[in-house]
Amino acid sequence: MYFGGTIKNYIEKGKINILMVCGAGLGSSFACQMSVEDVLKKMGVAAKLDHCDISSAASMHPDIILTAMNFDTI
Repeated sequence: MYFGGTIKNYIEKGKINILMVCGAGLGSSFACQMSVEDVLKKMGVAAKLDHCDISSAASMHPDIILTAMNFDTI
């Protein structure tokens, strides 16, 4: 997975903006968001998390997009 830099670079910038994307924007993207939230909390990393469907992702401007492998060509 390529983040356009290292996670450390994003952390040093301050709050990371992470978007979880799935086909419908409800099930898997929300489950992923909850998992990411838990991990970042344990790491002490501040982040703005959101989830959406794949058609809405184009209008958003996150630092990092997390999605299933079948959407890796966004």
